[in-house]
Amino acid sequence: MKNIFKFIGIIGLVLVIGFSIIGCKDDDNGNNDDGGTSFWTSANLEGVYTSSQMIISVASSGSKFIATSDSGSGKLASSDDGITWTVLHNGGALPGLGFNANKVSYAGSMFFAFDKKLAYSVDNGATWTAVTNTGSTGSGFSDQQINNIISNNSYYIALRGGHVNPIIHSKDGKDWQNPTLSTIDGDLSTSDIINDGTFASNLLVMVGKYARIYRFSDPSYEAWNTQYPKFVSLTSKDNPFGKSTDGLNKRDSIYGIACSPYPASILVAVGEKGKITCSDNLGLSWSAVTSPFDSNTIINGVAYGGGKFVAVGSGGKTATSTDGKKWTVEKNSSTKDIYSIAYGSGRFVAVGNGWIGYSEEIK
Repeated sequence: MKNIFKFIGIIGLVLVIGFSIIGCKDDDNGNNDDGGTSFWTSANLEGVYTSSQMIISVASSGSKFIATSDSGSGKLASSDDGITWTVLHNGGALPGLGFNANKVSYAGSMFFAFDKKLAYSVDNGATWTAVTNTGSTGSGFSDQQINNIISNNSYYIALRGGHVNPIIHSKDGKDWQNPTLSTIDGDLSTSDIINDGTFASNLLVMVGKYARIYRFSDPSYEAWNTQYPKFVSLTSKDNPFGKSTDGLNKRDSIYGIACSPYPASILVAVGEKGKITCSDNLGLSWSAVTSPFDSNTIINGVAYGGGKFVAVGSGGKTATSTDGKKWTVEKNSSTKDIYSIAYGSGRFVAVGNGWIGYSEEIK
């Protein structure tokens, strides 16, 4: 009889422990670090980048990655799998272009390299062609920092740092139109700084400084030919980066945005103070998300691929989510700041201070 009670006691203890473990995994905060292996494996960068070079941007075509260091060096490197890297350009001004590549992106069918000027490549970065005009109304890509180039395969958008026009558009990525100031419409201001953007079911959504989120619902290029499109500010009470009624100094900047494929089309935006917001209706409204990051974390970027979002930021902080709402902290053996992330060749690749990391291949 004693043995039976002993056996029941052991079973009860196991059940209690089991339920406790399950409850931890289902924590509403989603702030779980299982203490397992690192989400990121550090790539061997010998002969490519030094430990002191700040690698601040990475882009993927789906089968090719290109990374670049800061504008002080402008070194470009490429990889087929995110693991093995080779030098494309050893730094300094790109040949024949007269500027260092500060950032890179992939949009439509081309890679782009840019700072305040822009170049494109149709051969995976082997050669680059400078964009020398912005149409009849433009003065060239020379007046303000370009933060990203995006495309919905019908047209291209250059997202910039305000003060003249925060965005410029193009039908082919080669000839760009810079609208006149008098055609600025809606809530988008000429002084706005647009940090990132994406297309959700062919609708343009942009994010930027002072908690601003903008949405343009006309997917046709013709709309850009006749007027500067009207954007709608979405800095609502549900936006954790700041309310529209707050003063500008009380709003936090949004640095990155990503979208899951149609038909789900979940949007996730990230930025200062470890904040995250998401939308499940193509950016019409946004919901505050319980973030797995502390308020000292700057989330510099977010990407979607292989059925999950991955957000990265200062101190090497990394978190994943399948729905944009519940997030899981991932272990990272590196504490170096991460500045950019991309998905391709079945894995995520992130870049930071003298560091490139790659995730396991997602089956």
